[in-house]
Amino acid sequence: MTLGAVTTIYLKRTHETQESWKLFLDIVKLSSCDDKDFIAIIERMIQEKVVDHRNALAHGGAISEDIATKLRDSIIGKRNQPGILCWMPNIWTEKVNQEIIEAERKDGEEVRYMEEVKKQQN
Repeated sequence: MTLGAVTTIYLKRTHETQESWKLFLDIVKLSSCDDKDFIAIIERMIQEKVVDHRNALAHGGAISEDIATKLRDSIIGKRNQPGILCWMPNIWTEKVNQEIIEAERKDGEEVRYMEEVKKQQN
């Protein structure tokens, strides 16, 4: 998942992206975060052209010092305004981590069960 995918899914909440948008909101809710805060972060990314500036920098394009500073301020932040990077980890609370671990554990149990069934059949 890229920053561009997040902003695109937000901007084009159509039938094709509806499931992804719902997943984002489910993760935000599971983390006890506010949908409005998440949307504000996405809108800030759009307004500050984070995706465009990041892509230009990542793909070797020349960017001005001004754009580099704006990109740094958007992602890392400044004294009076935290960047988007400070907020994003809040989505992944212990509750979300526990849900992921539980799902992986169940998947592992199902795999082991199926292996046992195959052994017994042979």
